[in-house]
Amino acid sequence: MLHVCVSTTGITTSDSKIKLVELTTTTGQKVSTTFKNSWAPQKGQCPDISFIFSVVNSTLRQTWHRYKDGLGKREVCDYFHGTTLECDITVQQALCSNTDCGVCGIANTGFDRRCIRKNIDFQRFGHGFYVAPNSSKCHDYTQGKHGYRAMFLFEICPGDTYELQRDDETLTEPPEGFNSVHGKAGQRLNYDELVLYNPDGAFPKYIIVYQRDGEKRIAKNIKSTSKTKTPQKK
Repeated sequence: MLHVCVSTTGITTSDSKIKLVELTTTTGQKVSTTFKNSWAPQKGQCPDISFIFSVVNSTLRQTWHRYKDGLGKREVCDYFHGTTLECDITVQQALCSNTDCGVCGIANTGFDRRCIRKNIDFQRFGHGFYVAPNSSKCHDYTQGKHGYRAMFLFEICPGDTYELQRDDETLTEPPEGFNSVHGKAGQRLNYDELVLYNPDGAFPKYIIVYQRDGEKRIAKNIKSTSKTKTPQKK
């Protein structure tokens, strides 16, 4: 669920920007509640949110709408995604041009297929984009800067989902007749996750900035040294 690579053809789009969402507004309270209610108690106390930014990107939004309109099942769900923060977004309150900043890269250009598995060798359900309903799960895939960490709250179009409980690292697309894969908690996972194989089905609606666990990268199974080692449940 870690995504640090951004487009090498140009990090920004002309209409891409972020706007501060006051925590006391209806939107701020709704996002905060979603973040806190989805934090698993087994992961410890949920951190307080420091900042929320909404992503304004008409290009990505239009692409997302076209994708959604082409689905047979058009349900929209909120899912989280953890990534790297390499800029002082809380001060500048704008997107940066650092090509190692996953937060600003995704806000600018969306998910990028070329960046899959750049930093994580193991992907349980193959070559795709991973999101999850639990903020605490996605926290494990963040890396901070200037004392803060950040994750996205995405609007996701799952379409018709194919449920899997066992690993299938060979997947590069969902099984025929389906639009995404639902990794169901149980045998191999402690928490559910969803895998999209088409980046157009994900719109990065909010950036949630918070403080917890310092700035170190804590994601598990990054660049595993043993291909035969059984990956931990997540």
